[in-house]
Amino acid sequence: MVLDRLMVLDKILQNYLNGDISMSSLDYVLSGKGFPEKAITLIHDRLGLIK
Repeated sequence: MVLDRLMVLDKILQNYLNGDISMSSLDYVLSGKGFPEKAITLIHDRLGLIK
């Protein structure tokens, strides 16, 4: 369900922003959750990250 994926994404991003997980872990988890590369790039843009 889309809402479930958004809740998971929110939790993952919170962990990243809290410094609990690294950038490479963030990418690994997102790719493992089936987020397409364009979505991961958009997330990086929104977080102000440069890959």
